[in-house]
Amino acid sequence: MSAELLRQLQAFKAKHNISQQPKHGKVSFLYDWREARSVEPQAIAEAALSCFQDLVAQDPSLEEFAGLFEVEKEGYKGRDFLTTEENDELNDTIEKLLMHLSKHLLTDQGQTCLELLLSRYDIQTYNMEALLLAGIPFHDSPVFARLTKIVKWGEDSQWIFLAKVRKTGEPLKRQHLVHMARTSSSLWRTLCDYTRKTLKRGIVNRPLLTTINMVFLEALAESHKFTFDLAPALFPLITTAIKKGSTDRQAFSLAVTMLIPLIASSSFTDGDLCSVLARAVKHAPLPAFSDVVDILALGLRFSARQGNFWVKVARELDARFDAHSEQVLEAIGKSRGWTLVLSGLVLPFCESSFLSAVTSSTWLLGASSAAALCVCDSAVAIIANGPEESHVNEILPQLYDNFPVAVSRCALKHKCVKEVEALLPGAHVLDAQLLRHLSTTSASAREEAISQLVDRESTTGGEAKAVAGLVVERLGVEPSHVIRKKILGAKWVWEAVSGEVKRVALEGLLRKLLPSRERITPKQYWEEVVAVDERIVEEVDAVLSLLAEEATPAVIAVKVMRGDTLEITTPVMPSSEETYPGGAAGAAALIEACVEADSGAPTAHEVLEAIESLGLDKSVDASVYAKMASATTEDGDVEKLAGLMINNPACKEMAKSAVKGTGKRPVLLSLAVRQHNLKAFRMYTDLVGPKANDSALFLASLLVLGSDGSSKHMRSFAQSAIVSRTKAPAASS
Repeated sequence: MSAELLRQLQAFKAKHNISQQPKHGKVSFLYDWREARSVEPQAIAEAALSCFQDLVAQDPSLEEFAGLFEVEKEGYKGRDFLTTEENDELNDTIEKLLMHLSKHLLTDQGQTCLELLLSRYDIQTYNMEALLLAGIPFHDSPVFARLTKIVKWGEDSQWIFLAKVRKTGEPLKRQHLVHMARTSSSLWRTLCDYTRKTLKRGIVNRPLLTTINMVFLEALAESHKFTFDLAPALFPLITTAIKKGSTDRQAFSLAVTMLIPLIASSSFTDGDLCSVLARAVKHAPLPAFSDVVDILALGLRFSARQGNFWVKVARELDARFDAHSEQVLEAIGKSRGWTLVLSGLVLPFCESSFLSAVTSSTWLLGASSAAALCVCDSAVAIIANGPEESHVNEILPQLYDNFPVAVSRCALKHKCVKEVEALLPGAHVLDAQLLRHLSTTSASAREEAISQLVDRESTTGGEAKAVAGLVVERLGVEPSHVIRKKILGAKWVWEAVSGEVKRVALEGLLRKLLPSRERITPKQYWEEVVAVDERIVEEVDAVLSLLAEEATPAVIAVKVMRGDTLEITTPVMPSSEETYPGGAAGAAALIEACVEADSGAPTAHEVLEAIESLGLDKSVDASVYAKMASATTEDGDVEKLAGLMINNPACKEMAKSAVKGTGKRPVLLSLAVRQHNLKAFRMYTDLVGPKANDSALFLASLLVLGSDGSSKHMRSFAQSAIVSRTKAPAASS
């Protein structure tokens, strides 16, 4: 070779980064090209067979590929010697095997099996895409980076974006894969189609599903257009994942995750949406059935609900109910969108047995008024506008017995009172005019409506509960004393409602009748706020009569304020989280009841803590302080008691008596220094008199003067105390 040609060849190799010594080794995953030349094919085959048998023990479905791992592959000379048909058949087998091996690629066994496939079947050339797809679940690992170095792709391949990974040997980062999936529709279709085939073949590959799920969610977060552009590739994958959901919970979760944004973005037609949802209802595992109900609600929320597409979904829902009634009912009750499912799917299209079970379900009976009204509105609308023969007709009496007010109002709204009444055993609904008058501004109209309602003592069943509920509900907002008295006097009303409803309504009325007042004792509150209005006294007496068997904090507080003598077996201290009739006066009444209790009374320390924390020092009756003074012995409690009594004008002399002894006086100085209590400071000087050499007072005065928290009056008083008790120096001769 001439020197000029040699120079040109060397320059070309340097420019294109070609090694001066050509690599003549074999392609290998486990070894570099030099080591691969020295490894015998027989050794690779034996090691691969052993590893393959280990994998078969873990996953018996791999057994069908045993022929590929025979140590002596009889008659096989290489891929180049196979016919086109033979190569196609081998490609299908290897691609299916790689789907199985995908989840094992991080293990030694999986990598050893892969080594045989490379050395014997040249999968880096003939099955390049299947090999890369098998490694996608581990794209951020060195294993995937190694795969990119041994495969071969063309310049127009969709995998060309992996060139940097091949060059640097660094794993493919998640954000790069997400970006490519979002911007390359062909790559996204390939990933979805590969995942769909994996699921369709019944291959469980959790790393793959997790990766595809994360790529989808992160790509969606980057661009809302993602669902519109790439939805066609998702539809077959979701359909397959749903179908396999009965045996693979993760596959079903993947489908649900992908469905949510597709439904919300209206990427489906109603026909396609209902087809997918029908499959979801049919194949969903029971533990995940509440997810299906949520998806149904979402579909109803964002679909046009036109045509009979939803009949297909209802048919599958009926079938699941027939097979698993309790689980299906429970799943509907747990869903946040159960009102949509009932209104848009169950009531219009499902069978009567399903409707009857739903109507009597505990979660519907315990639903809020708004939710019950929504369901009743849908049922009555079907009667008003739907076909003459409807399953709703059969369950309307049951629905009316549970929610008579809601059904009556909806019948009025849809102008079908006669049609609804024709379906009810009693042949009537609640009078619409009467319901209107309950919320009118005219007191006379309201009084007449209440009178008519409370006079219905013969009313029974659900209607009685509903009427009583309406009346009791009115009690809390009714401004008229006459109407409230009429409600309180209707004995059958209070017998018809539950104990909890009765207690809540009556205690609410007590809080309304007895507004909060500060710095007033329970006895004073009753005399100055309640007793001055005979109408309030009448209502309070009526409420307490209805709650005669109750011993709740609110009832006890009001009885103490009224001056009743109580026998309390389980005292209840007031709480900062509760609101009591009379406010602070009611809380102080509770403390008084606890102190007077025959058994279980709180300790003096607990009582003092409650008074201080709730700010009741000026609301507690003097009798409570008197009991505390005789029961308090601890220095800290004595100081706290003295501070509380000093702040209460009615207990000033009692406070003096409590600290009159020389041993207890220092608590006053402690209050003065620590709490900057001027009243305690003055009381101490009054008790000790004009004593000249009181070192404790002198020290306390200095501390007050040196404190930043002392008020101007405190400082002035401290200075006066020092000056008045300092002897003037004797005059010099």
